[in-house]
Amino acid sequence: MEKEVIFYQTQDGIEPFKEWLDHLKNDILESRIEISNKLFDIGGIIMNKIKYRTLEEVEVEHFTQHPEKLKSYLTVALEEYQKDGDKKAFLHALSIATRVHGGFSKLSRETGLNRENLYRALSKRSDPKLSTVRRVMSALGFSLTIR
Repeated sequence: MEKEVIFYQTQDGIEPFKEWLDHLKNDILESRIEISNKLFDIGGIIMNKIKYRTLEEVEVEHFTQHPEKLKSYLTVALEEYQKDGDKKAFLHALSIATRVHGGFSKLSRETGLNRENLYRALSKRSDPKLSTVRRVMSALGFSLTIR
């Protein structure tokens, strides 16, 4: 069965995640090529352990290199949460934004919240208080707004 990917589209007709996904595919491909090149030596194949990067690591790297795209990422994640009530994607997006911003220790210092509690609050299994989400977003330079 063939599946079709439908990209989120803003009111202006922009597909913010299509470009991100294309870039992500290129990053993964380049990583695999780099690993393959490291394994090949003039004398033959070197048996090294291959360390694959997680999607989260790739996302953090991407948004660190392109911080201007982080706002769109969070906006879409929040809009999707408002549509279907599934908070996992929004909390994941906040977690990625936290790592791009400098990590949970830095965010802990800026918000006055405990680092371990912040980490738990932004996990996919969490149900954080609105006050926690507001403090995190404020420290990241974002805010919740009503349109």
